[in-house]
Formats: sequence, structure tokens, C-alpha cells
Amino acid sequence: MQRSKAGKRITVWGTSFAKIGDEAQIGAILELLADLAPDADVAVLDRPRQATRLFYPHARTIRLAEAWRSVTRLLRSDLLLVVGAPFYETRRQLLACMLVIALSRLGGAAIACYGITVFKTRAAAARRLFRSFFDRMALVAVREQAGLDMLRRLDVAVEPVLVEDQRALLAPDDGVRVAALLRDSGIDPDQPVIALTTRYVHEDVPDWVKDLQGFDADRNRRAVETLGRLMNALSGWAQLLVIPMHPSLDDDRAMVAQIRRHLDDPDRIQMLRPPFSAGQCIGVIARCEMLISSRLSSTTFAANSGTPVMAVAYDPRSAELMARGSAGDFVLRWDELEYEPALALCERLWRERDQVRAAQRADAARRRDKARADAELLRPLVA
Repeated sequence: MQRSKAGKRITVWGTSFAKIGDEAQIGAILELLADLAPDADVAVLDRPRQATRLFYPHARTIRLAEAWRSVTRLLRSDLLLVVGAPFYETRRQLLACMLVIALSRLGGAAIACYGITVFKTRAAAARRLFRSFFDRMALVAVREQAGLDMLRRLDVAVEPVLVEDQRALLAPDDGVRVAALLRDSGIDPDQPVIALTTRYVHEDVPDWVKDLQGFDADRNRRAVETLGRLMNALSGWAQLLVIPMHPSLDDDRAMVAQIRRHLDDPDRIQMLRPPFSAGQCIGVIARCEMLISSRLSSTTFAANSGTPVMAVAYDPRSAELMARGSAGDFVLRWDELEYEPALALCERLWRERDQVRAAQRADAARRRDKARADAELLRPLVA
């Protein structure tokens, strides 16, 4: 296959711009590639959206479903760079993963994984597929210890390495634009804000989500009720803001509606109005006095911006992230969420927020330094 002559042809795949946390992964990788390989021809296999063109006008996107363009791109790529968590969550995702990797190998491209998540699986077929995916890769770099442990148990031929989440390098957006975004959402940027991110879990979520989170309808109902009562208590401390982080805004609206049922004054809580970029989302979180985070990505954003955060851990990755920092005490499992302990933890976090913020900022600086150092693993592959 004909290769690019100026710089390498690098194709990024594995996550998408559909969710703000995933968008942040792509944005961070694009920034890294611009620094490591400024002459490279970089394209992202994704579904282009209006918001993508608005916030990332220089990012080249190719829709995977556009077979001629995506297949041609993969066959002519020098490197396939996989980010995110595309490995065997659903059958459809499995098929896409097999197709993308097979086409890249057919065209002779090197394949590297960077900052990926690998979920635990008990299926023998999945373990065999994992080995076939990873055995011939040039680099396998995971962002969580659990993923590293799993790949080592699978005894893949390439020794996996643990790297800092590349999102540690993302800076909050301009303060003027963030303030305007808050005002447009009914929030006074000059007054204290407590933010909340939610996870809409219900009977119809995919089976892999239920398996990962140990889904139980009664426990989930109690957790949502506890969050609602908690936000009602916090409404006397500051303005309340829900930051939407689901692929569909309908999911966030459904959660806001459930939370409002428990508020004495339902108008005390607002929802951040899209569209906004990952950088703007980080900027909003950075301005908050406190975040109640039910999303791994928002917990990451808070840790990176120094915002005091209480994590509601829906999967072990959130607890692992919090344990690596100086605020590891402020985490509760969603399936053990109870009002009194949660409120007591929030009260402590509110009292200690200045000390927590200072400690988290120091943690964030260390993470940024490590993320920059870890990114050098990519240089031989992209330059």
C-alpha cells in the first residue's frame, strides 16, 4: 500500500465525540500527536457531529460506516492508534473491533493502544479474542491497574504498561466563555456552585453495564433517592448545577426530573445547557466549590482541576482513581449509598474544601508531568 511521504498517516479509533468524557480522550490524543508528530496526517474514525465541527474545526473525522472512505483509510494507514474502551462490551462493538484491527493489519499498519480500558471478562471466547487483538501490537498502554492485571493474566505477548490518563493534560477553557455558559444555564458565575453528574441506570441499559455495576433495580432506586435528598440538603449551601455527560440529553433530563422530586424547591437545580466542549466542561468544574460525581470522567476532570469531589463509584475505576490521589476518603459505592453517611461526608468535604483543593492541585501537577513523560512511549511510533 502507498504510504504518506511527508509524515506518517495515523488513524485514531476506539472512542468517539459522543460523550464528553470520550471527547476529552480524543482531544487529548490529538494534542499529543500535534506535539509529537506535527507533520503527521491524522484522522479520527468517528461519527462527525455538529458539535465536533464547532469545537474541533481542525480535526479530520471519517465515519466508520462510510465503508469506502474508512476501509481505504485503514488500508493506507501507517499506524492505528486505539484509545478508550472498544474491547468487547457489545457484540456490535466486538465486530467493529475485529474489522478495524484486521483491515489495519492487512494494510501493514502498526497498531498501538494508548490510555485504554480493558474490562474484566469471564468468557473464554473473549479471552481468546483479547489475545488475538493484543499479541501483535506495537504498544499496549492501559490507564487503570485493573486493566493491566487482566492483560497480564491473559499472558499476551506484548508486555502491557500502565500510563497516566492523557486527559490529565487538558486545560480548562477560557474563563469568560465558561462564565457565559453558566449564565446561559441560569447560574450566577459569581456565586458558589455545587455540581452533580449522574449515571442513568435502568432496566434497559446494556447487559455489560449491569454486569460491571452489579445492577439491582431496588439498590439503584435507593441510590437515586439518596442523591435527591442529598442535593436538597446542599441546596442551602450553593447553587446546584447538573452537568450532562450522557450521550443522549434525554438521559440527563430523566435524572434531573428524578432529583427534582426530592427538592423542596425544584427550581434550585439547573442543568448546564449544551453544546459545550470538554475544555469548557473542565472549566465549569474548576469553578465549582464542590462536585458530586457519578461519572468516571467528571471525577477525572475534578481531580485534574483541583475541585473538591465526592465520587459515587458505579464501577471500581472511580474508586481506584480516587485512591491514587490525596482525597481518597471522599468516595462512596453507589450500591451502598445512604443519606446520613453521604451527607456527613459532604459536610466534611465542604469544611475542608480549601485544603482538599490545594492537595488535589498538587496531585494534578504530578499527573500532568507523568502524562507528558508517558506520552514519550508514542514518539517512536508516530514520528
